[in-house]
Amino acid sequence: MRQPTTLAAIALFMTFSVVSKANDRKALVIGNDNYTHTHALLNARNDAKDVADALTSFGYSVNLSLDSTRQQLDQAIMLFTQNLAPGDVALVYYSGHGFQVGGENYLVPVDFAANTASLGRQEGVSISSVLQGISSRGTRVQIIILDACRDNPFFSSRSADAGWADMGNAAGTLMAFGTAPGSTSSDNPTGRNGLFTKALLEHISSTLPIEAVLKQARKETILASQGAQIPWIASSLVGSFRINGHNENQATRSEELSLNDQLALIPTGPSQARDLSGSPVSTNAQSQNGFDLRSADILAQQGILLAQQGNYQEAIRSLSAALEAHPGYSIVLRVLGLIFHVLGRGADAAAQFTRAINTDPEDSLAYTYRCAETTNSDPLSAIRDCYASVAITPQFVPARLLLANALLAQGQSEAALREITSALIIAPDSAQSYAVRARIMKALGQDAAADKDIRRAIALSLPGRP
Repeated sequence: MRQPTTLAAIALFMTFSVVSKANDRKALVIGNDNYTHTHALLNARNDAKDVADALTSFGYSVNLSLDSTRQQLDQAIMLFTQNLAPGDVALVYYSGHGFQVGGENYLVPVDFAANTASLGRQEGVSISSVLQGISSRGTRVQIIILDACRDNPFFSSRSADAGWADMGNAAGTLMAFGTAPGSTSSDNPTGRNGLFTKALLEHISSTLPIEAVLKQARKETILASQGAQIPWIASSLVGSFRINGHNENQATRSEELSLNDQLALIPTGPSQARDLSGSPVSTNAQSQNGFDLRSADILAQQGILLAQQGNYQEAIRSLSAALEAHPGYSIVLRVLGLIFHVLGRGADAAAQFTRAINTDPEDSLAYTYRCAETTNSDPLSAIRDCYASVAITPQFVPARLLLANALLAQGQSEAALREITSALIIAPDSAQSYAVRARIMKALGQDAAADKDIRRAIALSLPGRP
């Protein structure tokens, strides 16, 4: 796809209709109590059944697997993974024995009989392999919750350590362990559930983001264990995700992402400055962090006007000066990124959008711009960014059209078609959506339907159309 060469071209490229589409939520829930070759657990099945019931009530499609052998566990994971589609939320919950070997973490099927590290690798189920299988399906969110490794009875060798190993995780992933790396957790034999799952179930229906829910569960687990068990959480989620999908924040912003229109929201007077999203920008002499926002606003206004006039080098100087006065100025970071995009400096553009996201992880526009910038160079990351934008502001979806293009570039024509079909349900007069759908229909071999969409797109583009 050719890169736009003017801000007006970017505006045309990124002016799309609004659409909202809920992504499917799917869960694999596993509970293993009745081990053949080591002592049984008391609460893993209860943990799994109670979590499965909660997730089902939240609208998840749940696969429940209890007391699974290695063969049954492999089959459950395979079927779950194969059922995932691009854009899904994938959640895996496991309760049972677990262990680590050489920095890798393993789930333990009930027929596990290994007593050495090498056999353990063969008979256990690698969590990394589970996560990789999920991610390969194009899911937008991966949640792994493991209330396991109550002890490690399998090895006498020092090469296998008690507890979980630390793990890195890819963007869009959250991993929660019932205990910290290198330690073990209690099966809570006097209760129905393990300590961590008990606390999780008490907060799982909360309206809070999942990180906050898990922090509440961690606090209660620490108290209940008198400090002996400390749950551990690692998150690279983008945007705000709630485990109870019924409580997702359904924002109602429906502004369109026309750069010209949004820059027009910023008048010449700095006291009236507005963010690209339409939110007022503070113009107090000094922010609570001590930044001189009045100077930053004046410099930002000047830079944006210069950009509108095509004087990009001077615009960069003014906008860079605004960032010196206020390093976290999101609108400036985004506009700088757009200018670098116009100048063909793709890496610099993506870096500015990333800075905006790091400054404000809820900046849906920055995710959308970065999606547009990286569609050709890194389409999988672009798809994740577009999904992130939609997750933050479900009703603000110019990212949907970018997402459809990225999915189409990856050969995921059916997924792209779903995005465009949803867009047209909300905005049936979107010429851009018909044009993109024509490309998708061509890819699907439906030439007659593609021709019809092209004619419709042309008709909607004629002068006098709204």
